[in-house]
Order: sequence, then structure tokens, then C-alpha cells
Amino acid sequence: MRENLKALTSLRFFAAAAIVIHHTSWYFGYGARLGKVFPLDLGVSFFFVLSGFVLYYAYPSLSSTRDKARFVVSRFARIWPAHVVTLLLTLVFLPHTWVTGPDEPSKALPMVANLFLLQSWVPLPHYFFSLNGVSWSISTELFFYAMFPLLIWNWERTKWAKLGAAAVMAWACVAWAKASGVPLLGNTNILSIDGLVFIFPPARLLEFSIGVLTAWAWLKYRSRFLHLATPAQIAAALLVLLGVPLLAKTIQIAALQGIISAAAAKWLSESGYAPIFAFAIFSMAMSNGALARLLSARPLVLLGEISFSIYLTHQLLMSVLGITRSLPAFGSMPCQLFTYWVIVLTLSFCLWIFIEKPCRAIIVAKFDQLWPGNAVFARITQNAAER
Repeated sequence: MRENLKALTSLRFFAAAAIVIHHTSWYFGYGARLGKVFPLDLGVSFFFVLSGFVLYYAYPSLSSTRDKARFVVSRFARIWPAHVVTLLLTLVFLPHTWVTGPDEPSKALPMVANLFLLQSWVPLPHYFFSLNGVSWSISTELFFYAMFPLLIWNWERTKWAKLGAAAVMAWACVAWAKASGVPLLGNTNILSIDGLVFIFPPARLLEFSIGVLTAWAWLKYRSRFLHLATPAQIAAALLVLLGVPLLAKTIQIAALQGIISAAAAKWLSESGYAPIFAFAIFSMAMSNGALARLLSARPLVLLGEISFSIYLTHQLLMSVLGITRSLPAFGSMPCQLFTYWVIVLTLSFCLWIFIEKPCRAIIVAKFDQLWPGNAVFARITQNAAER
């Protein structure tokens, strides 16, 4: 059984925390200055790259039809139960946000799309941002899961062609947005650049594919770099902290000067950092490095394990607290911030321990009952499914 890369699990929490800060700084103000320097919403891109890495690390091959089916079921079991619970919580506590569509008959369709995680395929805000808005990204992630068996098939020989195909899909989405003359996302429910190059699943497949390539390279060549683990991890941290803001500023200047289109700038500002994240993941996967050992501390790993639940609950909770005007009751702004994070972490832990883990185990076990297979492979993939 492959080693559980604890440092990478911990990094999931920091990516989720960046997104939480991004979505709540309008109220707390704590991320306003930071967000001007470092694009905090890039946690989503990091998740996409990391997902490709972890899945190839856990499933470098899926040889039989059953293996492929079990992979898809295990990944579905990983995300869908928690998604359904937060969807129901949204329907109960935020009924006015069910849909933001312009006409009444359209309400049922976004709800159905949300239920089956298909909302990101409709590049209109009242679909992809309806209900629990952050779930658009797991709709996109579900597309990656469906593509994964095909992506890794004969990977050694076809990897560059597949990466090229993913790049072409991203370019096609950018070209579509540019040719359509659509604007950036605004307050109206119309086709936008964001819907086509930021939300639409084919536009984001390249990040996931880069993660797969990184895992392949790590598995094949890591022994050559183990003695450089600590320097590589320090370099990766500096590259993320300094390189990302520099690249963000470069993209912004290029767009303002008309060197690149608004559509290209949007795609680059959301997906263009994937190589940086890939290098960081490659280096942090070497668990003998100093930073990786720090990140392997059990409290950080636990926070990483509940990061998916943090991602699903944070915006919903903020909306409920905002509508009910509950936060001021906790006193000063630092007290409100502390209380918010305590509630987020508690709610996320409960969702993880009572919904995510048991539902995943039940669904995968049921599949193994209905379609028995190799017991050794089942044990290995069960461990992988829990990541």
C-alpha cells in the first residue's frame, strides 16, 4: 500500500483557508489587503492540480472494467454525500438563494443540475452559482474523475498528446469567449467570460492533467531528488509566496495594455499558476524534507482531512450568519472572527466524521458486494478512496 503523503493532506487545509478568507473578507476585512497582493481564490486551482497528483499516485493504472467502475464509484462516494447534505442545508436555511434566475420556471432545472453535480456545464450564473455556490468546483471535479480512466490509459506513451489535447480545450474555451464578445461576470445572468473559461469543465482539465503528469514524474524520478527535499521545499514556498503575486501582476499589466484579451487574462489568472503548484506538490511529497515534516503534524493533517467539508460549509454558514445578523452578538470583530472559525471547523468536523467517512465506506462496500473482485486491490483502493 502506498504511503499516505501527510504533507499534501495538510496543504489542502491551507488552500481551503485561502478560499474562506477570499469569501469572507468582505465582512471581516482580514483578507482585503492580502487579497490585493495574493490571489486567494487560487485555492481552487491548487485543489485541481493536487487532485490529479493524488489520484495518479493512488491509481497509476485501472486495468479492468471493474477497476474503472470502482474508481468512479469511490470518487463519487467521496464528494456526493457531503454535497447533498450541504445542498439540503441550503434549501432549509437559505430558501431565497435557491436560484437567482430571471424567471420562475427556471428554478427547477438548476436544482436538478446541482443535485447531480452538472451545474458547471451550464455557463450561466443562475446555474453554476445557484444554491451552495461553491459546489460548482466539485461539479467540474466530477468531470475530471470521469476523464481519469481515459487520461491514464497508456499514459507513458500518450501523456504529451493528452496534455496537448487538454491545452487545446482550454484554448478553445478562451477563443469561444473572445469570439462571443461576452463580458466578465457581472450582476446579470448572462453568458460571461467567467462562465466559459473559469467554470466550464473542459477549460480546467489542463490543471488536473498537470497534476497527473507531476505524480507520474514524482513516482519515476523522486529518488534522484530526495537529498534535495528541504532546499526544494523552501524554493517551492518562496515560489508560491513571491512568484504567484508577480505572475498575477504581470497578467494584469498585459491585459491592461491589450497584449492579451480579457478572456485569456481571466484564464491565466485562474489556471496559469498550475506549473507553480505542481512544483510545490512535487517537492512537498518528499516527506523527508523539513517543511514536509512540519506539515505532517497530526493537527494539520486532521485539518486537511476536513478541508473538503470546510470548503462546502464556509460560505453557507457565512450567509446564514449574515442574514440572521448573528455575528455582532459575539462582540468585537476579532471575537466574531474567532467564533466564525470555531463554528466552521466544528461543523466541518461533524460533516466529515458523520457523513463523509461513513457514507463513503458504505457506498464502496456496497459496490464490492454487488461486484466482487480482487480482495487485495479492494483493500488498496479503499485506502486511496479515503484520501
